Amino acid sequence: MEALLAAPEFPVAETLDLASLAISDSDRQLLAAVLMNESEELNAALLEQAVHALRHQQLERRQRSLKNQIAEAERKQDQAALARLMQEKLNVDRALSARN
Repeated sequence: MEALLAAPEFPVAETLDLASLAISDSDRQLLAAVLMNESEELNAALLEQAVHALRHQQLERRQRSLKNQIAEAERKQDQAALARLMQEKLNVDRALSARN
């Protein structure tokens, strides 16, 4: 899912080729299963909404990971790592705020 989530904008539904995405087989199968779900008509807006939600979850996971890494850097008194991690957390926090 990382390759799909890293894309600046989600590709238009007509141009989406699952085989060309650089994702794991399990992620490809998961994405295909979601796309094949017939409970709703598949359209570009629905796909974009799904990817937006996945990106948001990815940012939240990164935020939690950074909090743990910051605590570890503080424990080790590693000021260089702490500064780098704090800057990255600030960027993630801003990205999350912009999405709300």
